[in-house]
Amino acid sequence: MSLDVAGYLKMARGQTIPPLLLEVVFRSGKSYFIKQVLDHFDAEGLFALRVWDLRALAPEEYPQLLEALNAHPERDAWSGYKTFQSRLDEATLWLHVQDVEQLVEWHDRYWPTRAPESSGEPGPIGFRNPGTLP
Repeated sequence: MSLDVAGYLKMARGQTIPPLLLEVVFRSGKSYFIKQVLDHFDAEGLFALRVWDLRALAPEEYPQLLEALNAHPERDAWSGYKTFQSRLDEATLWLHVQDVEQLVEWHDRYWPTRAPESSGEPGPIGFRNPGTLP
C-alpha cells in the first residue's frame, strides 16, 4: 500500500493531537504543529487543518507547556487545552496537498523540562528550543 500526504492526514482525523507532536512542513519552509485534521478534503486537494497557535506564549511559559505534555499523555485531555495553558490557541489552516513538503511525527512524549547538565547529555530535539529552560 502506498501512502501519500492526503492518505496520511485522512488517517489522522478524529483525534486531538497534543502540541509539538505532529508537524506539517510546507514547500515554502514554514511549518505548523497540527492539532486536528478536519474532515473536508475536496477533489482538487484542498483540505483544512486545525493548528496550534503558540504565538501568545512568552518564552518563560514554554516550560509549563512541556510539563503539561508530560503530565497529560492522553490525547483526549488536550481538547480542553486552555486548562493546561491559557495562552495557547488554535487556528484553521486551509491548504493544498501539493503545498506540503513533509510531515514530521515527533515520538518523544517526555520533553526535557530543564537545560542539559554539563555531563554532555544532549539538549532538546524535535522542536525549536524556546530558550534556556530552568
